[in-house]
Amino acid sequence: MFDIHQELFEDGEWSDAAVRDYREGLFAAFCESPEGQACREHLGHLGWTHTFLDLAMGYVGAIPPRMSRQQFNEVLFDLIPRKVSTDADSAVAIVTELRAFWEFLDREYHLPHAAAFAASLDRKAENRLKRELSNPANFGMAKSLFTMGKELGFDMTTQEGLEEFQIHYNSALASMPPVLPRDVDDDEDEFDPCFESNSLVPRRSANLPPPPRTAAQRRALNQARQKQLQAIKRRRR
Repeated sequence: MFDIHQELFEDGEWSDAAVRDYREGLFAAFCESPEGQACREHLGHLGWTHTFLDLAMGYVGAIPPRMSRQQFNEVLFDLIPRKVSTDADSAVAIVTELRAFWEFLDREYHLPHAAAFAASLDRKAENRLKRELSNPANFGMAKSLFTMGKELGFDMTTQEGLEEFQIHYNSALASMPPVLPRDVDDDEDEFDPCFESNSLVPRRSANLPPPPRTAAQRRALNQARQKQLQAIKRRRR
């Protein structure tokens, strides 16, 4: 049985190696458990538990045996929406897998709060997480760009798709008029509502032209991408 109560401190600080081994070991134990196997059969794969543990340990400094309700909610409803680039529809899979994970912790380790955490991962939690995942206010620059690229039809799960979107995005920005500061006495808003506050990341993909659809446009985009990659390689030499 995985030692869920093991010590992770070294010289008064968390040991990176111990934290990594703890996260990987606990996730592996869950994957091999009846709850994990049933969840994998239902969802097709597992992985959200690993993400949850990574964020909990890396940002909140908590492991399951000593996790408070406040820390649990912070990871689920704040950190995952802000740090993870995924669709709002992923809320169902996230909640489903985490419910199975906490049921596993309740059965295997009898953690006093595990049953309550598992019970809270219900339809209400799914709806709340879905709202947070779709709220642009939670998007950092990386997540905003990821979401925008996906909305435009680029495959943001592959390196090629990421590179194609990057070229398309940079070309679109170059063709946009500069954003000039406005007079505070102006009757209009003090910022362009099409852009995120304090950034040059458009809030909506509608601010960018659609990606190339014809074969000629795709060839031109690929040629531009190859030139950029060659330029990057030359700079690295």
